[in-house]
Parts: sequence; structure tokens; C-alpha cells
Amino acid sequence: MRCWITPVALAITAFLVAGCNTIGPHAIRGGRSAYNDAIISTGNEQVLSLIVRHRYAENAQLLAVSSVTANMRVSARVGSEIGLGPDSNFAGNLVPLSTSVLVEENPTISYSPLDGERFIRELLSPLPLDLALLLIAADYEPIDIFAFLVDSVSTSKTAAIGEATGSDSIDVALFIGLLRELELHGSVRWNLEPDRESTLVLRWSDEGEPAAKALTAALRMEHPSERILRIRVLDPNTRSTQGDLVVRTRSIGDLVRLAGAAMNVPHEHVESGLARDIPIDPGVEGLITIRGSRTRPNKPYIAVQQHGQWYWIATTDLQTKRFFKLLTTLISVRLSDSVRGDSPKPILTIPTAR
Repeated sequence: MRCWITPVALAITAFLVAGCNTIGPHAIRGGRSAYNDAIISTGNEQVLSLIVRHRYAENAQLLAVSSVTANMRVSARVGSEIGLGPDSNFAGNLVPLSTSVLVEENPTISYSPLDGERFIRELLSPLPLDLALLLIAADYEPIDIFAFLVDSVSTSKTAAIGEATGSDSIDVALFIGLLRELELHGSVRWNLEPDRESTLVLRWSDEGEPAAKALTAALRMEHPSERILRIRVLDPNTRSTQGDLVVRTRSIGDLVRLAGAAMNVPHEHVESGLARDIPIDPGVEGLITIRGSRTRPNKPYIAVQQHGQWYWIATTDLQTKRFFKLLTTLISVRLSDSVRGDSPKPILTIPTAR
């Protein structure tokens, strides 16, 4: 009897077994990006589906990914064939060494539904002004973010003793247009101070003087001679004095409505009552575009199908992608907190392997 297990075979086997110890780091490099990409893309699809379903007056459900647990099992096997009797009985028919390594991944994904009273409050309540101004100040085109997040603007006026402080409303589209004009000929900056007292600082050149005069007239303020204007920015619940800018922010539900109004819905869907006819807000007109087509678009940024129609955002539409990023960020930050309430939420856990 001859045995074909040689020292070389034993060395190869030892190498394979030792190699299993390096699979973990490779799994992180390959698996982390894959899981992250899948969570981001499916989250985008959820939000776009929420917008589309709102336009069609249909229910929508958001699921937050609570956890992803991936168990990995590695097994190695080494085999050898031996022959009994004369060599002529098995010459050329034996495999002296066979090896195999099996890597099995068993991920378990947990989802938490976003629902309940806390969810409704986060969805429909105006965003905190300090959060809105933080997002506005951090963006490279802050006026566009201001247009997305601000519902109304007014200037406060001092009332007589014993009377409530009043305010004068300003057309938001006009206000935003004047800010854009001043930005072309100067600078527009929102300052968020440590004490959370926010200030709008405007500077302009000679070319921006007409727009600045139009703005101070709309604000019913005395026009400054030094071409710089500082205005306190307050929310409606804060006690204000004459000349303060009172800003009411939108809710996440308002942002969903804005995006829904920008959908390219077929006329027959609106005329038949299948989809709602929602007017586009003048302040954001042209800033959001959700395209529609009968056929699936080629390589969109994100796309969903509803009632035989594809709705999608083009990969090259940076303006709409900015709004969509803002909306998904706010949903992630504000609404996902609703799953961490005092009472435990039901969790759907799906093992994706045996």
C-alpha cells in the first residue's frame, strides 16, 4: 500500500488553514461598503416612494434599519486518495491531494417601523429654527436651502403697551429673489451664535444697491448708508422687537408635499382623480424636478414605479439631488428618533440565509 500524503501536501494544508485567519479583514473591506450601499439605495427608494404615494393620496410606510448582524462561518477540508495493490490498478486515477475552503455568511437584518404619535409629531411639526439655519449656513448655495426650508417670512413690529406684538408678512418668493440679487453683488450670510441668537448679515456693492433698497422697503426698515445690514432672525414663538425677521420653517411633511408637486404626473391621472393636483410653490419652482415616464429610465439616480408610471431623479440633476439629500437627511435625523421612545417598538427581523 502506498500513501500519497507528502510533506508538501501537509504544508499546503497548514497554509490554507492559516489563511482562514485573514478572511475577517477581507470580509470587512468587501462587506461594509456593500451593506452601506444597499441601505442608502433602499432608503432613497423609500423616500421617493413616500413622495409619490403622497401625490397619489396613498398610504406609505417607512422602515428604519435597526441592526445588521452578519455571522460568518469558515470551514476547510483536505482529502487524499490512496491505492491498494499493484500500481497498475490505479495508476493515473488517484488525486493525491484535494483541498477546499467554504466561507458562509448568514446576515440577520432588523427593521423598525416609523409610526406612532412621536412619528406624526416629527413629521408634521415645523423644523427647529436653529437646525434649519445650521443646514442653511452649511450649504454652498444657502439661499436654495432657505427656499426649501422656510415657509413664511415676516418682520415684527412693536405694539402698544398691553397689546400683542404684531408682524408684517413678506412675499417669500420676492424675499428670496432679492437675496439672490444681493448675493450676486455682495454676500448673504446666516450667523448662528453660541447663544442660538441668529443673525442675517447682508453686504452689497454699488450694483446691489437697487436690490438692497427694495429689500429694506419690503422689510419696512430704514435703509442703511454703509451698505451692510444685520437682522435678527427669530422663530414665531420667540419674543421679538421691531425690525426682527420672524421665520416660520416647514415640516418634513411640507417638504414631501413640495417634492410631490414637482412630479411629472400624467394628465389622465390627475383628470381621473387618481392623483392630486398640487400647485408648485413659487419659492421653489424650478429647484425640484421628479421626472416621469412609461418606461424604466436608463441609469437614474433613484427610481420607483407606481400605477404603471416610473418616477425618477436624473443622475445629472444636481439641484434635485441636493433637495433629496436634504430631505433624506432630515428624515434620518428627525424621524428615526421616533423608534427610540419609552416603549419598545415591534421589530421585524429577517434572517437572509438558512
